[in-house]
Amino acid sequence: MSKIHGANLALTIATCAVAIASLVFSILIFVNQGGPPHPPATTTVAPLMTTVATPVTSTEKAVDPPTCRVPGKVSTEPGWKSAADELLRGLYRDGDPCTDFYSYSCKTFLDDKSNPTSPSGESQQIINVQIADYLDKLDDSKASDYEKIAKNAYQLCSSSSTELPTQPMLNGRLDEVQADLLDFVQFPMFGFPSKDQSLDALFTKIGRTERQFLTSILLGSGASVDFKNNQKTAVYVDQAGLSYPRDYYVLPTFIDEMQAYADDIADLLKEYATGVGKADNCDDVCITDFAQWVVKFEVQIALASWSDDEMRNVKLQYNPFTVDDLRGYFKSLPIDKYILALTDGMRPDPFDNKIIIGEPSYFTWLDALLESQAITT
Repeated sequence: MSKIHGANLALTIATCAVAIASLVFSILIFVNQGGPPHPPATTTVAPLMTTVATPVTSTEKAVDPPTCRVPGKVSTEPGWKSAADELLRGLYRDGDPCTDFYSYSCKTFLDDKSNPTSPSGESQQIINVQIADYLDKLDDSKASDYEKIAKNAYQLCSSSSTELPTQPMLNGRLDEVQADLLDFVQFPMFGFPSKDQSLDALFTKIGRTERQFLTSILLGSGASVDFKNNQKTAVYVDQAGLSYPRDYYVLPTFIDEMQAYADDIADLLKEYATGVGKADNCDDVCITDFAQWVVKFEVQIALASWSDDEMRNVKLQYNPFTVDDLRGYFKSLPIDKYILALTDGMRPDPFDNKIIIGEPSYFTWLDALLESQAITT
């Protein structure tokens, strides 16, 4: 039980870290502009890929689900079979995963009203306990740097799960976060300096922050099998997640929730300023204006993003590039710097220089935003 409490506390701390890091890069943009931005000029952008297939309409015949041959021998051991059954019991076999992956992967589970928990959630709980057991037995003299970091974080959360947080404890944690952000990200906040404000430097920092702290800002990535060549691995790059579902940003029903969100951002910044000893540099009016701007900026991101219905079509999200392709494709978005920061030191290249871009509308919007006067360097 203590291991589960430790894992839950780690998730809480990680959530706070994501919020701070997200604001860090919003501050980079905000500071470069000298205040809340004027609405960007309307920009017409070309679609990312002219060869992307159009969505299947109601008059077209649905494509039969693809079948895949599995290389090698399939294990029939009880442990492997149990894991496979756990994953398969939620699938909707009559659905087409290429056009509606959400329905294919979740419909059967959602229709099963008698099962209150998800198969993936149950499996993740088992995995978390196994990871905790592994870290408890880890030999520091033989562990990698990443294993040591994971062990330290886990032990910190486990040992603190039964302790009430004190102000000195919180200040100590904030000092560590501030030191990491200054040394690694180098962002300007409450009087701290910024060394380089170019777009190349900004997206290098975004890539390094995601790699070091597992925090996605503006862009997010993941490594997975290449959907069109299951013998290869590719990097999938997409829009980073927002704090709320898309509907909260685009529908007037949730105006009150968005205002409360802006208030929470302002409160978080004030507490952070106090924690790092910069409360005297904290102007309440400026912080309130900035918090409102952050929410408006996230609204723009949501409007440029696809709806859930559009996101279900996996085919439209497969847009392959190489790093060299990306350098010349966008006018102002230095996404190649982000990719190189993510994979720095990984040689030979484990992804065979294959980058898959999803959500074309978001990337063309971000490129146009960087090209306009909305963000200057």
